Amino acid sequence: MKDEKPLKILIISSANFFSNYGGGQVYVKNIVNQMIAQDIDVSIATPGISGSKLSHYKEKPVYTFTNEMLEGNLLELRNFIREINPSIVHLHGFKAPFSLACKSLDIPCIVTAHHGGLVCPAGALLNSKDKICPVAASGSNCLPCVLRNVKGGTLTLPLQKIIPFKLRLAIGKVFNKIPFIYYVTPIVTTTISIENKKKEWQNIYSNASLLIAPSIAIKNAMLRNGAPVNKIKVIPHGIPSINVNKITEVKKDLEVSKEKKPVKFFYIGRICREKGVHVMLEAFNNLTLPAEIHVIGGTGNHLEENYLKYLKKKYKNENIIWHGKVLPSEVNEKIKMFDVMIHPAFFLEVFGLTIAESLLMGKPVIATKCGGAEMQITHKENGLLIAPNNVNELKKAIIELIESPNLLLKLKEKTTLNVNLIDNHVQDLITVYKGFV
Repeated sequence: MKDEKPLKILIISSANFFSNYGGGQVYVKNIVNQMIAQDIDVSIATPGISGSKLSHYKEKPVYTFTNEMLEGNLLELRNFIREINPSIVHLHGFKAPFSLACKSLDIPCIVTAHHGGLVCPAGALLNSKDKICPVAASGSNCLPCVLRNVKGGTLTLPLQKIIPFKLRLAIGKVFNKIPFIYYVTPIVTTTISIENKKKEWQNIYSNASLLIAPSIAIKNAMLRNGAPVNKIKVIPHGIPSINVNKITEVKKDLEVSKEKKPVKFFYIGRICREKGVHVMLEAFNNLTLPAEIHVIGGTGNHLEENYLKYLKKKYKNENIIWHGKVLPSEVNEKIKMFDVMIHPAFFLEVFGLTIAESLLMGKPVIATKCGGAEMQITHKENGLLIAPNNVNELKKAIIELIESPNLLLKLKEKTTLNVNLIDNHVQDLITVYKGFV
């Protein structure tokens, strides 16, 4: 370890720092808030249009970098980092260019994984059969998954499989140099996009000082894809503390069980396919027992908007209540109204902040074994763990909690069993930082 010097931390945000869309952005805001509360010297870098723009968040500087800085020889990016002069950089986005720039400047660089796209060319560590991917990225393994995300791509899979890998790669390089052709270019460049992702990941784990994995599942995915075990540290995310009146909650539970009031289940998160919202609604749709499902969350792109329209059209059950996107400051007030969270994701969920938030508020969680859930839920102690993408198993778990109020009460007693608070989490991060400066 080097001689210890004062910590000056630079946090790199994956999107507009002032946005609250997605768990990764919420997490970054949480750790920055806690660092400020602990009077730690922290600054933030966020993507934007103008690199000269400087703003502040709670009196801490927020610097803006541009896409142009992330290209070419990275001279502008290196100058950008050099002017801020951090003693350590913590990357939550733009990991490849920043890790390379940091290494060239001899500045320690920590990378935290927030989603499977860190190692997965298709983006979600979800294979073409809607199973969590158990293999390393390669031209053959990833081809069906990447083509699935390209319009008309799956139809070309039989042909592409018989074309030698080197020829597919060569064709892709040619099409990358010529003007874009609708439908054709995305399909014939899939092989080169897979190789580019593999190289990008290799550059990240080679240049980073340490990789933080919020769950064992994403650590294993990193290892499968070449990262050295001595460069990975598993540190589950922490969340801010929430004041909950446990006595009031228990009284409410007893009232529900005595009066046979509907059990109020809820989902909170993005409305997207890999989150398994359709699986949850299908399990709930024909339920005859007294129950409600409250869906909290919004969409972030055109595909998600179409998915939401499809869900609302197909599932018109009056006990399915849509709340839409809710401000982060209002989410906890919503959660207080309900009884049990459902987390139906069938892709690799790196952690699942909403699971932790719900557990901290005394709400048991029915969750799929999707990676992050297993770090937080002990089956039949603070929630239920089920197989992903399985309507029948989810329906059985829902019915079990409706018909067994004593089990529900038991689960509520230990919801905070595996919850890590943000102050402890930031102290773990500070310990990590000090090991490199």
